[in-house]
Amino acid sequence: MISNQLQIRNILMATALPYSLSMSTTLDSTVCVGTIMTCGACGHRREAKLSVSAHVGILTAAPPRTRIDSMSPSQRLAARRSALPETARALAFCAATLGVALSTPSEAQVAAPPPGEREAAFLANKTIDCAGCNLEGADLQRREMKGANLEKAILGASNLYLANLEGANLKGADLEGANMSRANLRGANLSEAIISYVNLYLADGTNANFTNAYAIEAILIRMRLQRATFEGARLIDCDFRNASVGGAIFRNAYLGGARFGQVNLGRLDMRGANLEVADLPYATMRGVNLEGAILTDADLFGADLTEANLRRVNLNNARLEGATTTGAVFDGAVMLGTILPNGEMNPGGPEDAGATAAPR
Repeated sequence: MISNQLQIRNILMATALPYSLSMSTTLDSTVCVGTIMTCGACGHRREAKLSVSAHVGILTAAPPRTRIDSMSPSQRLAARRSALPETARALAFCAATLGVALSTPSEAQVAAPPPGEREAAFLANKTIDCAGCNLEGADLQRREMKGANLEKAILGASNLYLANLEGANLKGADLEGANMSRANLRGANLSEAIISYVNLYLADGTNANFTNAYAIEAILIRMRLQRATFEGARLIDCDFRNASVGGAIFRNAYLGGARFGQVNLGRLDMRGANLEVADLPYATMRGVNLEGAILTDADLFGADLTEANLRRVNLNNARLEGATTTGAVFDGAVMLGTILPNGEMNPGGPEDAGATAAPR
């Protein structure tokens, strides 16, 4: 069967828009609603409403911009603050163009290849060893895969809702766009895995290994991450709101633009972490070890930094207004342009290399 995904992709290319079709959804020639569109300029994803039967296609998306991971912190901050609502841009497609594209495949459009023997055996639940397999778009919801070997497997846009992957080997796996909501990842190895745009809402990642993992805009809301390891991970604009992270390790992790609303970061090891432009308002950070961390442009409004280790931390242009810093150590901290707990801006100067006393 000819892939209509490629047909719709050609339409988008013909309109000269920087959007391409995610290969996550199988379309039919009648209706194409709920398709996920990917912006070729920034990698941002939005839901499209493409209805062939209604002879109209509407693409809703944020304005094109450069890739998120190539932006400077100030550019990402500006982009976030100026982002338009989901329905701010609507682009209509010609019904005739849709009809022609859906009935006249191009030379580049070929039938989707059948799964290989190893993939077929895995999908038939005959084995849990499928290292390096191409399982893109596979429906694996509620599947029992405890201890499965999926090292370097391609699982992009797959459905892993409520799947049991306890102790599974997902090292280097490509999970971009996968639905892993409520999945059991206890003790799983996701080191070096790609988890961009993955939905991990309410998933259990207790004791999971995310060392050197890579993600853009992953959803980790209300995820259980007790004692998980994120050392060296690069997580851009990811959402950790209401996640449980007790005992987790974020040492030397990149967490630029991360959202940590209602997260208790108390006594975590976050030495050398990069939290530029991160959202940490009212965060509980009592006794957290942030030695050598970067918190430029971070929002720490009302945060509890009691007895925190902030030695050699870069807080340039960060917001500490209303923060509690009793007993916190700021030796060697840099705070140029920082909004201090009393609401005043620190003008900056050589003396801002920091004393043991917390800023007022």
